[in-house]
Amino acid sequence: MYKNTQYDGNNNNKILDKVSHEKLQKEVLLKKLEFISRNMKNKKIIGFGTSGQYKQNQEIYKFNISYFIDNYMDKYGKVFDGKIICSPNKLLEENKNDVFIVVFSQVYYGEIRKQLRDMSYCEYSNFYSFSVEELRMLYDIC
Repeated sequence: MYKNTQYDGNNNNKILDKVSHEKLQKEVLLKKLEFISRNMKNKKIIGFGTSGQYKQNQEIYKFNISYFIDNYMDKYGKVFDGKIICSPNKLLEENKNDVFIVVFSQVYYGEIRKQLRDMSYCEYSNFYSFSVEELRMLYDIC
């Protein structure tokens, strides 16, 4: 009446490994976001980038941005979302312990990261580029 089936332990282990891996990834991400959240507290927030990513996700950004910086000289001095756009050189005037830079560009993040590191800013402590998922998790932490 009942068909004799064999238990496939390997397939079940793969599923458990995947679930464990995903859970671990989420825990690591939460720890990273908690660290970033602590580093952002009571700091001046500066936005880096005034193009696509910010415009597409503007309604979910809850940062109180002091001003924006951008690498395109033709934008300097213009107003974007009610804030002035400045040259990245303005960051050299800032005390690194008093600011956190939110990078609004996933596409150019590698180049921007190098640029900020060359200015002695540290990723996670002084700057980061959040994905939409990370932002939602960050807002849950704060």
